[in-house]
Amino acid sequence: MPCEPKHGLPARSRVLDAFREGRDWVLVADHNGIPATTARDIVQRGTAGIKKRGGARAACTKYTPEMEAALVEYVEDNCQYTLQQLRDQLHFDFGVFISTSLISKKLCDKLYTVKQNIVKRKEFGEKLLQYEKEGAFIVYYDETNFNLYCKRTQGRAPVGERAVVTLPPSKGSNLQLQCTVSPEIGLVHYAKQRGSIKMEINAAFVDDVYDAVKSHETYRIHFSGKKIVIVLDNASAHSQTEELVQARNDLELLRLAPYSPMCNPIEGTRSRYELL
Repeated sequence: MPCEPKHGLPARSRVLDAFREGRDWVLVADHNGIPATTARDIVQRGTAGIKKRGGARAACTKYTPEMEAALVEYVEDNCQYTLQQLRDQLHFDFGVFISTSLISKKLCDKLYTVKQNIVKRKEFGEKLLQYEKEGAFIVYYDETNFNLYCKRTQGRAPVGERAVVTLPPSKGSNLQLQCTVSPEIGLVHYAKQRGSIKMEINAAFVDDVYDAVKSHETYRIHFSGKKIVIVLDNASAHSQTEELVQARNDLELLRLAPYSPMCNPIEGTRSRYELL
């Protein structure tokens, strides 16, 4: 709560009255215990009123409840408005510029979220089910890195304190492990190497996976002539995979939907490696 002003309104009014009547307002201020700077401010402003302290001032309050109600109305009217379009509409109706980050926060507070990820998940699920109906041979692909010089340790410490172990710095490049599995045959193909995986290396691995599937007895007996579908995520190493792999009529690359690791069975295996 704001504290009460040190100099009350009656004392300040006496200073202003003395100035207007041509008397010695400095002397009046001194007798009322008002500093000369405060008295000068009263005289210059021409009012003895006390300035409001604390709280939001109207001149500084840009986002108001009326704007919030209008924002909800915009979204209810058209759910495809972008943040920039919502900002422009607020500016047109209220004459103020609101940042897109604030608009996004206010919409989230109202439980309005963008549903694009839900649409992408639906599309992924429909494509995967369609491939299954067609009898395609589905392969799940992922990669992980493994640090040979670090491991999980156990230690003793007093109750409520952490067990701290000083470990050496990294002694070399991480070991990268690429792996593919299939519900039909289990492990399909894997490869390991030092250092990061480049796009060309990733594309070459996909070609090797295709060759491994084509040469497997299960594929030749039960899936001959069927498509090979490789499910992979959107990691940077997978960029341009569609353009870099060899063109084949019976090979399809299916991108995993956003935030959907549960749809890739190999994610469970990879998570165990990361915990070693």
